[in-house]
Amino acid sequence: MFEQIADTPHFAAAAAAAAAVAAAAGDVAAVVATRRRQAGNSEEQENDTADTSDDKPKPAHTATAAAVVVVVVVVGGVVAAAAAAVVVVVVVVVVGVAAAVAAAAVVAVVVVAAAAAAVVVVVVVAVAAAAVVEVAAAAAVVAVVVVVAAAAAEGAAAVAAAAVVVVIVVVAAAAAEGAAAVAAAAANRVVIS
Repeated sequence: MFEQIADTPHFAAAAAAAAAVAAAAGDVAAVVATRRRQAGNSEEQENDTADTSDDKPKPAHTATAAAVVVVVVVVGGVVAAAAAAVVVVVVVVVVGVAAAVAAAAVVAVVVVAAAAAAVVVVVVVAVAAAAVVEVAAAAAVVAVVVVVAAAAAEGAAAVAAAAVVVVIVVVAAAAAEGAAAVAAAAANRVVIS
C-alpha cells in the first residue's frame, strides 16, 4: 500500500516541495554562516585598522536572516503538513477503494450464492415435476389395467350368457324331439288297436 502511495503524483509533488524547502533552508544556513565569518573577520580587523565600520555585521542583516529562517521554517512546516495531509488523503482513498473492492467481492459472492440457490430450486422443481409425471404415468397404467379388467369381465359375462342360451336351446330342442317321439309312438299304438 505504501509503495502505491509513493507512486502517486501528489506524494511526488509534496516530496519535491519538501526538498525545495530543505534546499532553501540550506542556502539560508550558508548565508548565516558567511555572515558570521564576516563578523569574525571584522572583529579581527578592528585591532589593525581604525575604520572597520562597514565590515561589522549589521543588526538589520542579522534580523533579516533570522526572519528568513523563520519564514523558511514556517513554510517548511506548512509544506510538511500539506504533504502529510496528501498522504493521509491518499491512504484514505486507497483504503476506501480496497473496502469498495471487498464489498464488491462480497456482493459478487452473494450473487453467486443466490444463483446457486436458484439452480438448486430449479433442479428440485424439475425432480418434483419428473415425480409428478411418473405418478401420472403409473395412474394411467392403473386406469388401463382397470379398463382391460372391466372389458374382460364384461366379455366373460357375455360368453357365459351365450353359453346359457345355447344350453337352453339345446334342451328345448331335445325336449321337442322327445315329445314328438312320444306322440308318434302313441299314434302307432292307436292305429294298431
